[in-house]
Amino acid sequence: MDWVTIIQTTLATTSSIAVILVILGYIAYRLFSQILSRDIENYKIKLQTEVDLLKANLEKTSIEHQIRFERLHAERAKIIAELYRLLAQTEKDTIELIMSLNSDHLPFFAGSDEKARASREELSDYFSKNRIYFTSTLCEQISHFIEDLSQIDWI
Repeated sequence: MDWVTIIQTTLATTSSIAVILVILGYIAYRLFSQILSRDIENYKIKLQTEVDLLKANLEKTSIEHQIRFERLHAERAKIIAELYRLLAQTEKDTIELIMSLNSDHLPFFAGSDEKARASREELSDYFSKNRIYFTSTLCEQISHFIEDLSQIDWI
């Protein structure tokens, strides 16, 4: 065999092997890409399912908070209305007490000191039980008002 034949045979064999390796590489690349593509799609579906579940839980929690705060605001409105009623009653009874001290019509205002004391105590008790529903500034103002009423010797 001469050198040309050996080189031609070697090149033909090497070329054939190179072509086969390129084809096998391409097939492996396509298979790997397809497997990854399927895995990516499965992962996307899994993530979408998790996102949908989280959205549903978030919406549920949002509705629960909305209902809870609606109740809280309704309860707070009732407490404010009752506190206002007690403030108005305490004011009325205190005015009657002051008028009884400055009046000759004592029989008309008899018991006004007890009424004023009772309404002040009712206001104080109710406010103490429900002060959590009010701002600290308003709590201070109402507390000072009740303290001022308590300072009057005749109540």
